[in-house]
Amino acid sequence: MVLEDESMWEIHPADWLVTSHWLRISNITVSHTQNEGYVYSLTNTMEGETARANYLGQSMPGKTIASNAA
Repeated sequence: MVLEDESMWEIHPADWLVTSHWLRISNITVSHTQNEGYVYSLTNTMEGETARANYLGQSMPGKTIASNAA
């Protein structure tokens, strides 16, 4: 998953379905956590949904990346 700031995130496989309908305009907050090897939580505050994630770095500007890069 790539957020508006071009940060890339690996989503926990069990949470893929949750994030599959998140829109690019959704308000996503990032929290540090320790859960099954995934050290962040991404929360869609518009939907009230949370997904476990790992930070993968920044995408290259101008390069198109699928919304679910995991």
